Amino acid sequence: MTIRHASALLTAVTLSVTVAACGSTASNTTHASNASTVSSGDAGGLAAAQRAVAPYIGQPSPFPATEPLKRRPVGATLDYVDCGTPTCALMYSFVQPAAKAIGMKLNRILAGSSASGVQNALNSVVAQKPAAMILPGLPWQLIKKQLLELKAEGVKILLSGVTGTGGQIGVVQPSDAFFRQSGKLMADYVAAEWGSESHVAFYAVPELPFTALIDEGFTSELKAVCARCTTRTVQFPIASIGNTAPTQAVSDLQHSPNTTAVIFGTGELEAGVPAALRAAGISNVKSLSFAPGPAALEDIKNGTSTAALAYDLVIQEWTQVDQGAREIDGQSLTGPEAHGLPVVQFLTQHSITFNPAQGWTGYPNFATRFAKLWGAGGGV
Repeated sequence: MTIRHASALLTAVTLSVTVAACGSTASNTTHASNASTVSSGDAGGLAAAQRAVAPYIGQPSPFPATEPLKRRPVGATLDYVDCGTPTCALMYSFVQPAAKAIGMKLNRILAGSSASGVQNALNSVVAQKPAAMILPGLPWQLIKKQLLELKAEGVKILLSGVTGTGGQIGVVQPSDAFFRQSGKLMADYVAAEWGSESHVAFYAVPELPFTALIDEGFTSELKAVCARCTTRTVQFPIASIGNTAPTQAVSDLQHSPNTTAVIFGTGELEAGVPAALRAAGISNVKSLSFAPGPAALEDIKNGTSTAALAYDLVIQEWTQVDQGAREIDGQSLTGPEAHGLPVVQFLTQHSITFNPAQGWTGYPNFATRFAKLWGAGGGV
């Protein structure tokens, strides 16, 4: 068995998710489910959708940490498990200054791209027994054994994007509920911004479980708030990302010409699609992606892509360091941090006032904010 890696972003707004692919590889063909007409909803559905998205339009969601840290865990060891992809390396680069500012000793544990590499890396963490460990989204069944061991040893476990845990380790993280909620917000956005007769294709990646959760939330919410909207799900194999996805999207839309909007369950799936659609003469389909990367942000800026629900990864990584420090000291989490809620915001063309190549953050002064909460001086 090998580990297939995919990131939902490739810069400061990246959500890293790693998936296992066992045995045969996924088919390169796109399979569309039957379109299901949304038939329920009420007269207040669109108004409810507008209320739901309003807090995320024109401003980011609240800053996650709200209370001062009582005591910095100076000298405590923090292990970061690096999955070996450029995204995991990027995430580590965010953790480094955060760990330095808070006074923790940071170790980088390289896991590599194989199942055995992941096992060896986690066994190394178990042997070291650090005060805390940061682990990006690896498959739960692959890491379950060691994580339960670490929990029993009192190690503070900090996860992001690990789905299907069933609450077995009780970790506060952006996971199942967050992804479903993101899907609901995206459905509310479609209804509120694009009208009550939208015909939507949701593009999911079966090897990335979080896209199915987003799709689940999206489908249920669109049905609730938009009685005349329709939605269908199209499965894109992970091998199509950065490869055949653009041509598959063109084929899908040519076969379903009534489609008015496309939702990308992961921003990286959108790469190359706007250009392919333009080349095919398809210009009347709106798009909305989850966690856009630099290319998608550039497309939005240029008007070739419509909108995105952006995800602030750099603040997520600093928040994980903050969370670890509080849990080490036995301090309760408060605010959005207590619910594993990262910073998100809907971005449109007029929102891209920054350099897309540098990614997006909802709070450019995040380092100063954390330093103030940590009593770490005026900067980092």
